[in-house]
Amino acid sequence: MSPYLGYHYFTGERDIDDNPEYGLRLGKSLNEKFEVELGVGYIPTEYDNGNDTNLFQYLGHVKYYFLENETLKPYGALGIAGDLSSSMNIGPSAALGVKYMIKDNFGVFAEVRYNYLFGDGNDVIAALGLTFNFGKKSKPVMDSDNDGVNDNIDKCLDTPKGDKVDSTGCTIKPVVLDTDKDGVADTEDMCQNTPMNTPVDKKGCPLDTDNDGVFDGLDKCPNSVKNAIVDKDGCEVKITLNVQFDTNKSDIKPEYVDEIKKFAEFLKRHPEVKVEIAGHTDSDGDRDKNIALSQKRADAVAEYLSTEFGIEKDRITAKGYGPDKPVASNDTEEGKNQNRRVEALLLK
Repeated sequence: MSPYLGYHYFTGERDIDDNPEYGLRLGKSLNEKFEVELGVGYIPTEYDNGNDTNLFQYLGHVKYYFLENETLKPYGALGIAGDLSSSMNIGPSAALGVKYMIKDNFGVFAEVRYNYLFGDGNDVIAALGLTFNFGKKSKPVMDSDNDGVNDNIDKCLDTPKGDKVDSTGCTIKPVVLDTDKDGVADTEDMCQNTPMNTPVDKKGCPLDTDNDGVFDGLDKCPNSVKNAIVDKDGCEVKITLNVQFDTNKSDIKPEYVDEIKKFAEFLKRHPEVKVEIAGHTDSDGDRDKNIALSQKRADAVAEYLSTEFGIEKDRITAKGYGPDKPVASNDTEEGKNQNRRVEALLLK
C-alpha cells in the first residue's frame, strides 16, 4: 500500500490549473522483478475561467524492477490511466521511479509519471510517497550444492559436484543408465539418441549393413547395391528402360533408341550420377543361360549409351541378374513380360 503526494501538470488544451495530487495505490508482488499496481488520485483544482473542479484519476500499472536489490529498487512501469469524470479521458501511462526500503515492510518512493489521455491531452505527475509491505517475505530459493534440486526439497545438501541425482537431490547409486534403451550403457554409448528399436553396434550406433545411409531398423531394402542412390526407405532408385529384345537376342532394335536417348539426356543433366545397367529375365529355361543372356543385354545398353550418346564409360557398369530379381510372378505371361526388363540403378 502506497499513499503519496504529488504535483499534477496538465498539458494540451485542458484549460486546467496545475495543482497537487493526493493518492493511494495498492500493489501485488508477482516475483522479485514484477509487480501489478492499481491506484487513484484526487486533484482539487480550477479551470482557467476560475470555476473550481475536483478531478479523480485512476491508473493500472505493471512494474518492473531493474535490480534485484533489497534496499534500492529502481523501476519502470507501463499501463493505462484515465479520468473518472469522462470515459473519453483514457490512454497509456508510463512511469520511472525508485523505491528505497528503510525496513523490509516500510520504505519511501519517488516517481515521475506520464499519461497520454486520448480525450484531452497529456499529463505529467511528479510524486513522493510511502510504501508499506504486508505479508511474509518469501525466502530466496537456493541450491547450495548446485545439483539442480532446491534446498527446500533436497535431502542430500552436500552432493559431490558432477554426480547425477534423483528428485530428492541424492546421488543415484551406480546404475547402468541407457537413456535411449538400445542395450548400450550411456558411459559407452557413442550415439545416445538412437531411435527406438533400431539395431546398434557395440558402440551404440545404428547399424547400416548395406551402407546406404538408412539405418537397418528403417531400411525396407537391406541389401541395396553398393553405392546405389536410395529413397527414404533405403530402396534403390531405379529407372525402368522400356527396351525389349527378341528371343535369345541382345541386339537393340531401332524402336527403342528414343527410350535410351531420353535416359542419356537425363545422365547429361546430372553429371554427378553414375549408373548400373541391370538386365533381367523371366524364369523360363536354364538359369545360367538366362544370366548370360541378361548380361549381354545389359552390356548392349551400356555400350549404346557410351558410343551413341557420349556417356563416359567410367560412369556406366552393366550386370545381368537373370531370373533372380523378379518384380512379378513367373506363373503368368503378363508377369514374365514384366520380369524381362532392363533397369538403370542410380549410383553415387
